[in-house]
Amino acid sequence: MSVFPLRAIFIVDDAEDESLPSVRLLISMPKRRLRHAIERNRMKRQVREAYRINKHLLTDVAEEKGKRISLALVCITDSICNTEKINRSVVKILRRIAEKL
Repeated sequence: MSVFPLRAIFIVDDAEDESLPSVRLLISMPKRRLRHAIERNRMKRQVREAYRINKHLLTDVAEEKGKRISLALVCITDSICNTEKINRSVVKILRRIAEKL
């Protein structure tokens, strides 16, 4: 699923081992999209912070249902976005995934 400026790819498994986290996250900023390392690093920091603040939207549902989620967030824009836009995108993605569970 895509919510500009991010695309989410996820896999849902049954939680067999309770010691592992309920949600695993991968953040990818392709060099093809964002040419400069400073841009890629900034976007990664913004996405990481937005996820850290809002991860409860997904982890609570995953733990309740006994599922483990592997989530990848991939950048699909060619320019840096502001933090509010990224935060809204992450929240929409997490809510959609939680609804699908």
